[in-house]
Amino acid sequence: MNIFRQGDVLLIALGATEQLPADAKLVPREHGGVVLAHGEVTGHAHQMRARTGVHLLQPKGKPERYLKVVGGTKALTHEEHKTIEVPAGDYRVLIQTEYTPTELRQVAD
Repeated sequence: MNIFRQGDVLLIALGATEQLPADAKLVPREHGGVVLAHGEVTGHAHQMRARTGVHLLQPKGKPERYLKVVGGTKALTHEEHKTIEVPAGDYRVLIQTEYTPTELRQVAD
């Protein structure tokens, strides 16, 4: 199983028997790129700027998101992290959470 991590963003490759949800719709691009997560502290974003071959999908009414990479490896960038080369495939996108005594919250990046 391929797993990629960049800060609080975790990409997990779908297994051979898993498929993208049938009701998943494209999430609109932002400024020409596919944004996986916005940084809450700095305003920076985890994004893929490839003009083609990268699609962020979300099932209707559900919070989970999926990434589809086609046509070769694409770069996942962030201003404060090392660029990650993500090979073609389908991935579940998870934003890691952290525990505090008062709440569960997304990791601030």
